[in-house]
Amino acid sequence: MAMAGVLAAGLAGCGSDDTGGRSAGSATTAPEEKVSTGAELVAGLAAVKALAAGVPSLEGGEADRAVAALYTRWFRVEGTVRATDRDLYLDMEDQLAAIKGGVDDGDGDRVTAAAAELATVIDSYFAAHGATTGTTVAAGKRTPVAVALTDYRVTPEAASISSGVTTFDVTNRATQVHEMVVVRTDLPPADLPVDHDGNVDEKGSGVEFIDEVEDVKPGTSTQLSVDLPTGSYILLCNLPGHFKLGMYRQLEVTASAGR
Repeated sequence: MAMAGVLAAGLAGCGSDDTGGRSAGSATTAPEEKVSTGAELVAGLAAVKALAAGVPSLEGGEADRAVAALYTRWFRVEGTVRATDRDLYLDMEDQLAAIKGGVDDGDGDRVTAAAAELATVIDSYFAAHGATTGTTVAAGKRTPVAVALTDYRVTPEAASISSGVTTFDVTNRATQVHEMVVVRTDLPPADLPVDHDGNVDEKGSGVEFIDEVEDVKPGTSTQLSVDLPTGSYILLCNLPGHFKLGMYRQLEVTASAGR
């Protein structure tokens, strides 16, 4: 996701085995592999809400540290939120991005507005789902599917894979940071909904956001494990301008295709 991708660069490496470190190539457990119980989810989102509310009153290094703590707490529950309600997950990511961006730019009004909106979105999540645990995905036992990111191409080793839990081994062979977003859609790439800058609208009509890996630095690798039903998918980089430059590839998931 383009907006969330921008913010995570400043936080790469702040995680640990306990927090679900996100830095590309990390050996720690990825956030999407973590399963939160209902009680952990309630406590975690409550902590995210409280930490976000405290950021607007801070400045300088204190604000930076508060944002890092905010993301550390978010990483513990984001996989469960994403599995339960992708739309509200994306809304939360957007507001977290706005908080981080506001702190970086010294824009206190933006930070305050984003923290308030994040609280509203979290309240909406609980109104819709209560303490739903959700279903997160652990790494699959089948041979991973290698995906190469270059400037500007996404190249999986196969155009068709079998359904089920799939682990993508994503390697950035390019000269700049990229990401890989997985969407399910029957639309051809040329017909995907886009914003005014030509970036894919991951909440748009005909598009189902599945998951993503963000901020994969040049020369590094990371993994993404997802449960893919049969259907048509597109793997893409949605950092600003990259999709327009052709950084996408269609992927078919079938019931019988081999690896």
